[in-house]
Amino acid sequence: MGVENTDYWRLTWVQFKDGDKEAFAIFYNLHIDRLYQYGLKLSNDEDTIKDAIQEVFLDLYLKRRSNQTTPENLKFYLLLALKRNLIKKLKNQGIAVIYISHFLEEVRKIADTVTVLRDGQIAASNLPGDTS
Repeated sequence: MGVENTDYWRLTWVQFKDGDKEAFAIFYNLHIDRLYQYGLKLSNDEDTIKDAIQEVFLDLYLKRRSNQTTPENLKFYLLLALKRNLIKKLKNQGIAVIYISHFLEEVRKIADTVTVLRDGQIAASNLPGDTS
């Protein structure tokens, strides 16, 4: 069990959702290094990584009251949000991104085109919204 599973973290989460900036800073400081290291695995553009992380935390803060995540899954929520944000930023810079995943819905949210491989061969290629 991680530190996020304690009563302290649950109380801090409630305070954060109520707008407590110190509680926000606690979560920010807890996750910032891990997010930055994860970002470096996806890109070597440190400025883009930092921008993406800031946008993830800004979005978390602005949507804190409607956000359904909990301290128990906040780390995974932030990592997924960073990955999506960073891929979108790289795509907007004209950088091609090859993304491998077994989760079709996740791929459809971030991809312009999708190519499905089976046994090393192209099985299908389509636009993300195409269900054929």
